Amino acid sequence: MKNDALMIFKVLADDTRLRILQALREKDMYVELLSERLSLTPPTISFHLKKLQDAGLVDARREQYYIVYSLRKEAFGISLSELLFSAEDSKAAGDLREDALLHREGVGLGTVLAGQYIKGQAADRPDLRRGHVR
Repeated sequence: MKNDALMIFKVLADDTRLRILQALREKDMYVELLSERLSLTPPTISFHLKKLQDAGLVDARREQYYIVYSLRKEAFGISLSELLFSAEDSKAAGDLREDALLHREGVGLGTVLAGQYIKGQAADRPDLRRGHVR
C-alpha cells in the first residue's frame, strides 16, 4: 500500500467521499440507496465510488440486480505510520523515522550531525574509524 499513500490521501480529501465512507461504515449499500441517503445523484455516487474502489478503500459485489459496495476492512486496519513508512519505502521516509526515533530518545540534532560527519571522515582517518577523536 505504500505506493498508494498519496492516492489514498487525495481520495480522502473530498467531503463527498468521506460521507460515502461514513454511510458504508453503517452498512453495505448500493448506489441508489447511497444516492437517496446522501441527497446526491446516482452518477455522482458512482463517480466517487470508482475513486474509492481504485484507492482500495471500497469493495463491490454483485447481488441480484445490484452492485453492493462495502468498506474494505483491511484498508482501514492499517495505521497511518504503516501507510506512510512501510518497510520498502524511500530513503527519505527512513530518514524521517530515524530522526523521529532519535528525537524520542532525546538525541539532539548536533549529536546526529556530528556522528554523520565523523562517519563521513572516517574513511580517511584511522583514529576516527576506531571512534577516537583527539
